[in-house]
Amino acid sequence: MWPGSNQALPLFGFGVAILIGWLFGEDFLKLMKSCKVHHEEEDVVVDEKLGTYFECCSVWDRKSWLAQEVHSNKQLNIRTMGPWSREQLLQAKSNPDKTFAGACNYEIICNPLY
Repeated sequence: MWPGSNQALPLFGFGVAILIGWLFGEDFLKLMKSCKVHHEEEDVVVDEKLGTYFECCSVWDRKSWLAQEVHSNKQLNIRTMGPWSREQLLQAKSNPDKTFAGACNYEIICNPLY
């Protein structure tokens, strides 16, 4: 049984463990590297030549997104994107091999898979 049967002692122990980890974390990491338990990972740069965000949207996604925006502008007087984004939707060239799957504008309601 815990003395006093409250949560103070376990929380104190947890706080001491965090303090020790914060104070000696770098030394522990150096020790792990010297024992060859921990290996430093190099930064991996991945360039898949995807193009811009709008180029990765399929033609259908761009058309439906633009139609939704035009409807919101004219009928509801709501603007969800600026003129630059609207122009990008109109002018972007898409690559059929490198497109997003699902809703490209992150609107889950517009995603047919949900």
